[in-house]
Amino acid sequence: MSIKLKQIRPHVDDCNAMRLVDEGTWSNPLFMSGARESRDSLGRISRFGRGWFVVVCNSTSCTGRWVVDATSLEDMIHEAMKGGE
Repeated sequence: MSIKLKQIRPHVDDCNAMRLVDEGTWSNPLFMSGARESRDSLGRISRFGRGWFVVVCNSTSCTGRWVVDATSLEDMIHEAMKGGE
C-alpha cells in the first residue's frame, strides 16, 4: 500500500528546513497543515475532485507545498490499526 503524493511547489534552493534535516537537527522538513482541498487526478484544484491533505514546508521562508491523497492516507492508517504493516 502506498500514499499518493503530488508536489505543487518544490522547496526553495536555500530552504532552512532542508538544511536542518541535512544537519540531522530535524528528521522531517514537512508540516501537515490539516487543511483539505479537492483536487483532480493531476493535482489541480477542482470542485469535484478527491480530498487531499495539504503538506507544507516547515520553514516560513520556503514555498514548498504538496498534497497527499486523503483516501490512501486514511486506508494506510486503518490498515495499521488492524495490525497490518
